[in-house]
Amino acid sequence: MGRIYLGHAGGDGPTAAVKTLLPDGELDVTDRRRFAREVKVAQRVSSSHTARVLDADPDAEQPWNQLRIAARARELVDEGTPIEAACRIIVLEDQLEEAQRFNTEYRRGAEAANPPAAA
Repeated sequence: MGRIYLGHAGGDGPTAAVKTLLPDGELDVTDRRRFAREVKVAQRVSSSHTARVLDADPDAEQPWNQLRIAARARELVDEGTPIEAACRIIVLEDQLEEAQRFNTEYRRGAEAANPPAAA
């Protein structure tokens, strides 16, 4: 849907990712609406697992938003990982962590429902 570039907010500010919407070709109204909605939601969310929006212009000829890079992404980028790959790695790491948490909860629930028989 777009392209992500690595940069710095204000030139020498914090490391940031700049996401643009479909850098090549014509933009359709549905894509613009979806991108604008994504920016609005991102501006309202505050979590250690999400990037903070530093600036955005979803109505520009070439819509964009600038996100502060989380520490894990910065670490991956510093190791030479391209920013888009770093973002995908973080998503996969988060999904794995969530799956492991669900598995632990499931096991606890199963053990509580079926306690081991006394020997």
